[in-house]
Amino acid sequence: MLAPGDVLLRVGERDLAGLMTPLTLSAPILEAALTEHPVPLELRRGTLRMQVLIDLRRHHPITLAPVWTVLTSIAYVCTAVLILLRVPDAPASRYLFAGLLSANVYFAALFPGPSWQTVGNALVRAFGAMLVAPCLIGAMMRLVPQTAPRTRLGLGWPWLLSLLALLTFSGELLDMPLPADVTWRWIDPLTFGAFALSILAVLTRGFVLADPIGRRRIKWVVYGSYLLYVPYMLRAAAIVLDGRFASLDTPMMALGGMVLPVCLLVAILRFNLFDIDRLISVTASYTVLAVVALAVVLVVFPRAAALASDGLGVDRGTGQLAFSLILAGILVPTHRWLRPQIDRLFFRDRYALEHGVSALLRELSECDAPTALCELVGERLDSLVRPDACVVYTRSGEVFTPIFARGRGIPAAFETNGGLAAALAHRRVPLVAQARQQRRVANLEGLDRAALDTLGVAAVLPVHRGDELVAFVCLGAKRSGDIYTETDLTLLEAVAGKLSDELLRYDLAEVVQKGRIMEEALRRYVPVAVTSQLASGGIQPAEHEIAVLFVDIRGYTTFAATRRAAEVFATVNRYAETVSAIARAHGGAVAEFGGDGMMVVFGAPQRLAGKENAAVTAGREIIDAVAALTPDGDDGGPLLVGVGIATGVAYVGDVRSVERHIWTAIGDTVNLAARLQQLTRSLSAAMVIDAPTKHAASSITTDFVCHAQTPIRGRPDPEDVWVLPTTAITSQQP
Repeated sequence: MLAPGDVLLRVGERDLAGLMTPLTLSAPILEAALTEHPVPLELRRGTLRMQVLIDLRRHHPITLAPVWTVLTSIAYVCTAVLILLRVPDAPASRYLFAGLLSANVYFAALFPGPSWQTVGNALVRAFGAMLVAPCLIGAMMRLVPQTAPRTRLGLGWPWLLSLLALLTFSGELLDMPLPADVTWRWIDPLTFGAFALSILAVLTRGFVLADPIGRRRIKWVVYGSYLLYVPYMLRAAAIVLDGRFASLDTPMMALGGMVLPVCLLVAILRFNLFDIDRLISVTASYTVLAVVALAVVLVVFPRAAALASDGLGVDRGTGQLAFSLILAGILVPTHRWLRPQIDRLFFRDRYALEHGVSALLRELSECDAPTALCELVGERLDSLVRPDACVVYTRSGEVFTPIFARGRGIPAAFETNGGLAAALAHRRVPLVAQARQQRRVANLEGLDRAALDTLGVAAVLPVHRGDELVAFVCLGAKRSGDIYTETDLTLLEAVAGKLSDELLRYDLAEVVQKGRIMEEALRRYVPVAVTSQLASGGIQPAEHEIAVLFVDIRGYTTFAATRRAAEVFATVNRYAETVSAIARAHGGAVAEFGGDGMMVVFGAPQRLAGKENAAVTAGREIIDAVAALTPDGDDGGPLLVGVGIATGVAYVGDVRSVERHIWTAIGDTVNLAARLQQLTRSLSAAMVIDAPTKHAASSITTDFVCHAQTPIRGRPDPEDVWVLPTTAITSQQP
């Protein structure tokens, strides 16, 4: 074996005189290893000249490279290409593409060959290693829009890690190299540790700033990094104690390198593929148990087996086998206890949902009436899931009508022969209607789909009585902004199944009657602008290009809570008259009124040229006119409102509601306008409009300010919006 201070003189027949660096020395040795096993070396140790034989197949990690390199290269290249093809415009995709290809270059240059190839490999690997860290960290910094760097320091600091990567290769590339022992024991772990800490800092900052969807993406990256770093850091710690563990470098890096790209791919393209919270809790539980089991096996088992063999007269192998079976019997129930504790500590919402659903299933067995069953399900799901809307529909003749409703919007009735009923008729699992999962409900179109979009429905739970669909539960998007995971849907399926079983005990007449009463109470408003059309036979639902305006009084809850009911009624009445008059003056029709909120449609039931200009102009006048109103019985400040406007296609016409027809507009455009109105609070704006409205009304929106790539709750991707700051309004007032 070679020792520190040895001077290599010859490898095989080749003289090594004049070769100074490890790179130039190792090149002929590796070339000889291709044809000779073991490799003969001649060296000088002190004053002695001696010959040694080295079998590189056992002592050099390069011999492990071909298999691992091929597998890692396939994982990296496939991931990089898929991400770039699916989301080519995302900054994170481009950085990740460059980072994965750089990592692929780093691994792919491991194959031994002639001396010139070995030197070239070292240079290529050094170049790839210098790019890996900055590109991967850059991708993770841009994984969530809220965390994208915007300063020169934020853009440049990851490139400092390139210097550490170059230092790792200094032993091969510099004329005065660092000793290989120092590189293996200290520089290599230091470089990888700095890389790991940098990623941890970036992901921690991103997790704090991101919305729930962004946090799920970050969790996938953390999970992949965990599967990569933990084995490698254990290996690095072992190298500090014993350099012989360096031979584990290639398989450790390759295994982790194949897992991390897959997790990055899922984070960018399909973050909701699996329940990442459940994966993390299960992995954490097994990791804790594995560490404990390893400590027991290495420390306790040998001594316990020795005592058992001495005391019972059995051999140590039998004693260790018996203790292993005992340990396995302890670990399985321990895991069942430990995982819920991890959930309760780190994933409180999911823990509360699981235990809340378990309690709900027990409570359903104790209900004594079908209406109580439906109301209990609605109330519990509303409190456990916390959706924007929760509506329980039951069958009433030829329609499904709401028997329980919480949240915004008017729940419309659904035809029993409509698309939604057909989709649920033979379905026992929840129907997912979230925008990012539309491919799973591609057969649901038309009015039913538009109604679900208007309510913001994210999941529909079918309820059967035998083989007949008798009810379903519509759940809106979570108020937290999070998605419905596979675990959530499984729990909701259990609730729907239990409700189906319990309904078999009752006659549905009471449920039908309750549905009729509920629908009567929910009917709010019929627009004056379309009374004649409705009287002449109604307006068939059809798609129209419209501009939708939502207006809402700021601080209405506090306003109403501090005044007498008569004062609130008088003020709201004046507010409604003011908004309605302005809407009619500009060709709009009030389609919905609910206390402090109103929805106005421009461009239906009759086409309106310049509907976007009309909507923006009406919005400005509404803001000014309402601000001029003095709350009845109050000498305080003026009323303030927020206005949201969106332009696009929506279904406009009659929506059947048991015995009546309600004229309204439903669809994604209506939903977006409501979301934009909600944004006026967080953006300190008097009015927020979308891109189509801005472009069509550009001549009268020059004082609007663009907020690029703004996250909008309930929508999968950020969008550009334009806002009219509140200062622009107050500055115009006398």
